Amino acid sequence: FLLGVAAILFVFGSVLTFDVSLDNSIKLAVLTSGIYVLVILLLLNPVKIKEINESTIEHVGVPIQIIETIEKPVIKEIFRDVVRTVEKPIIQKVFVEKPKAPVKHRMTYKYIGTSESQTYHKHSCRFSKLIKKKYQVKENDKKYFKLRGYKRCKYCKP
Repeated sequence: FLLGVAAILFVFGSVLTFDVSLDNSIKLAVLTSGIYVLVILLLLNPVKIKEINESTIEHVGVPIQIIETIEKPVIKEIFRDVVRTVEKPIIQKVFVEKPKAPVKHRMTYKYIGTSESQTYHKHSCRFSKLIKKKYQVKENDKKYFKLRGYKRCKYCKP
């Protein structure tokens, strides 16, 4: 129904808009109505595909014929020694304890500074462990670093 209304509106709109002559407007109306009829026929009568209702399955193959049956026992006897005795000598490992070398006492400092960025840290600060040895300045007193203009670490706050 809506397709018919759309076709009629299309014909009237095109005739009024473009000032088509009477002959051309009749041709346009016939052409539009023909297309409308074809579309309606296709929509109302959909083409059905041929349905298959048979459910038989045929097996095609060559039949197998048994010519002879062979009757033989398939038992093999294997004679092997099951128990094996292996003699291995028992060897004990002797551990000799070496005397431990004496632990060297290193001088630990409370504060470590860097000569590059002019900051100082506590010895336990994670950033103090990242300073290369050639840039390290070690001291036990904060005043040493404050007098030389070092800034304190913002993480460990010595």
